[in-house]
Amino acid sequence: MSMTVLKREDMEQALALLESAPTTDRNVVAATEALRRALLDARAHDLLTTAEAAEVLGVRSINTVKRWVKIGYLHGVSRNERTMIPVTEVERVWHDDRVKALRASGRLHADIAEFGTEGLSDDELAGLVATRPGRPPWATR
Repeated sequence: MSMTVLKREDMEQALALLESAPTTDRNVVAATEALRRALLDARAHDLLTTAEAAEVLGVRSINTVKRWVKIGYLHGVSRNERTMIPVTEVERVWHDDRVKALRASGRLHADIAEFGTEGLSDDELAGLVATRPGRPPWATR
């Protein structure tokens, strides 16, 4: 799903200009009505799911968005036991350094994802496992 976040203020200003202009052009009147309906429809969809917010922000994990709500970095609202994020909150943090860093990290992760463990021998893999703390994710309990 690809989503573009538009600034509501810009759209409302454009609508106000169209409405204040004295015109009898049917195309302008139709465009004004279409913009008014789009704004009303957009108000009904001002909340994003955590998955949609993560996608719009370019953050790989839905849990990151949920954690941001929990610590107060993002304002979320509860709707039917779901955490929803207002579009204005997504717009507010879009250029924040924290979000930019996660987007960059996500791009880097995607770039290096193809460099998996396919080329390692069993001995090399065992050596890597031995030097890492904890249990490897592929090990069963």
